[in-house]
Amino acid sequence: MATFTKKQENGRVILQHSTAGGFWDRLRAWFPEREFFMRSQGQVRFITITARVQMVAAGLALIAVLGWAGSVGGAAFSQYRASSERASLLEREAHVATSEERFAAYSDDLDETIADLEARQEILEGYTEMLPDDVTGDGSVSDSSVESADLISMMRAVFPAAEGLARIEARLNRLTDGA
Repeated sequence: MATFTKKQENGRVILQHSTAGGFWDRLRAWFPEREFFMRSQGQVRFITITARVQMVAAGLALIAVLGWAGSVGGAAFSQYRASSERASLLEREAHVATSEERFAAYSDDLDETIADLEARQEILEGYTEMLPDDVTGDGSVSDSSVESADLISMMRAVFPAAEGLARIEARLNRLTDGA
């Protein structure tokens, strides 16, 4: 609630305005009733804008500003997430590219490796044929030809270039199994 007090100084009367009221009284002090005078074609008109109309307009303006700030904040957050996802995707692409390069290099060298291993395998098989029967095995090791055939068919389906390695492994298993 607003109160006025009179005070005299040097022969003059000074009115002091004090508000001891609550929030609404202080808010009304910000939005006093305003009158606008307009003169047009010799006529004077005036418009009165009440405190309530001013408060509603200020409230709507505040809501609009807060809505705009919220949408800008949401757009900024969305942009941040998109850029972080883009960076993550680029990192994954780089990882895939290096993996593909290593795979291509491995596939290119695979034919040479298979040829080298086959030559070595033939040498080892030649040495084992020269060994006496009591050294080559006692026949107690199980036959792994079924497992070898499964491995070769799986390699043919998954990684056809490595089928030669699976065949060499099958030959090595036959050699060590004593079959």
